[in-house]
Amino acid sequence: VKSCWLGPNYIKEGQESNDIRRTNVPDIRVAYRYETMCEELNLITQAIRTDELETIEEEGTLCMGAVQAEM
Repeated sequence: VKSCWLGPNYIKEGQESNDIRRTNVPDIRVAYRYETMCEELNLITQAIRTDELETIEEEGTLCMGAVQAEM
């Protein structure tokens, strides 16, 4: 079904997969989206490899209920 609607190259990455006659998305937009996705994945990969991900310490607990006044 995807091949019918998006073209036979829909599995390829970036501009190679785009058939503007079928998707109505310009090649430059597809290239921008692909480049942005690659950069974001690279940032995530670097953060995981360097162990720079730290847990956020919170000041108290979060709750969805009503706030109780301290006395």
